[in-house]
Amino acid sequence: MNALIDKMQVCWCGVGHRIAQVSAKQFPVAKPLIWVECSSNVNTNDYHYVDGRIESHNNPDLEVLGV
Repeated sequence: MNALIDKMQVCWCGVGHRIAQVSAKQFPVAKPLIWVECSSNVNTNDYHYVDGRIESHNNPDLEVLGV
């Protein structure tokens, strides 16, 4: 899976960047959007992108970047 990160928009929690979309396939996007690989449990409500990794809002110590 792939998470589309909006590097211009801060997450609703005030920490990190918003995950705009999760998709099985990447498609072309305009900057400042970027694609990051993620596990299949990542979604736009419970996760955000912080310091180069995807983290859970409920458990920031749980790193889910990568498959």
